[in-house]
Amino acid sequence: EAHRMKEFLRFSDHDGALTAVIAPRHDVLERIIPHFAARLPRERFLIYDERRKKAYVHDGDTERVFYAESVDLPEPGAEERAFRRLWKLFYDTVEIASRHNDRCRDRHLPKYYRGHMTEFKD
Repeated sequence: EAHRMKEFLRFSDHDGALTAVIAPRHDVLERIIPHFAARLPRERFLIYDERRKKAYVHDGDTERVFYAESVDLPEPGAEERAFRRLWKLFYDTVEIASRHNDRCRDRHLPKYYRGHMTEFKD
């Protein structure tokens, strides 16, 4: 599941900090931290596991894991909303309509992960 979280985790920009909310079946936060810390070494970002009420904060220089009952994120700005629309457009248009296959799509992108993905948010 940690491997899939690395694939399907989506960050949103909130006032210059990247944020992501996940709800994995297993406790994988500590397993995915090294991947994102290495890929985004100078970025400020937060990954929140809403099932376990755990958050990871990376500030470029410092990083820590802590427990939080909830995380209140601000509404996305105009630029973030525009990027979300582009992701939705990409997802909707990349498919060849005459070759639509729900089973194949669900195998490659399980519905379980879609709840927190940018492409599927309203």
